[in-house]
Amino acid sequence: MRALPVTLLALLGATQTPVLDDARPLAAPVRCVRSYLEAVRRAAPYPPPRGRAVHDLPAREQDYAAAIGLTAPRALAEDAARIARGEPAALAPWRVARTTAFLQAFELLAARRAARGAAIVTVREQYYRLDRPDALEPALAEYLVAPVSGEWRVVDRRAGRPFDDREIASGYAGWWDAPAAAP
Repeated sequence: MRALPVTLLALLGATQTPVLDDARPLAAPVRCVRSYLEAVRRAAPYPPPRGRAVHDLPAREQDYAAAIGLTAPRALAEDAARIARGEPAALAPWRVARTTAFLQAFELLAARRAARGAAIVTVREQYYRLDRPDALEPALAEYLVAPVSGEWRVVDRRAGRPFDDREIASGYAGWWDAPAAAP
C-alpha cells in the first residue's frame, strides 16, 4: 500500500498516530523524525522568561546540538556549504529561528518507503513567527531519512514540494548506507 498523497493528509490531520503503510519497517524512521523535531522544538527560545521578549533571546547553534546529532553528516556538510554561500539551509533551524520563525508544534502525518532504502516522513509543523507573535503559521513538510552507519538520520527537509524517488535515487548517492540485500 502506498502512502496517502499530501493533499489527503490534511484531511487526516486530526489523528495523533502516523499513517504508515507497514508500521514495523517505518517505525525507526518515524522515531528519528519525531526525536529530531522534539529536539528542534525544545531548542527554540520560547516561551521567553518573564519580562523578556522572544526577540531578545537569540537562537544559537549549540542549543540545537541534539537535533544536529540526528542529522546525517553529509546533510550537515551540504548545509554548511549553503550557509557559506549565503543560501538557505534546510536543516539549520537555528538560522531561521534567529530572524524569522521557530518550531512551536508538529504532528506526524504519514511515512513511506523511498528509493535506496530511505524513508519519507510527512509532518504538519506550526511555526511561531517573530513578526506575527499572535498567530502560528502552519507548514507541511517532508523529511527524508535514511540509515547512516546503521542509525537512522535526517537527510533533508522539504516544505511545499514532495520528494521524488527518481531524484532520491540519483541525487543522494553516497549520503547513507547501501540498502541491505533482500533475503
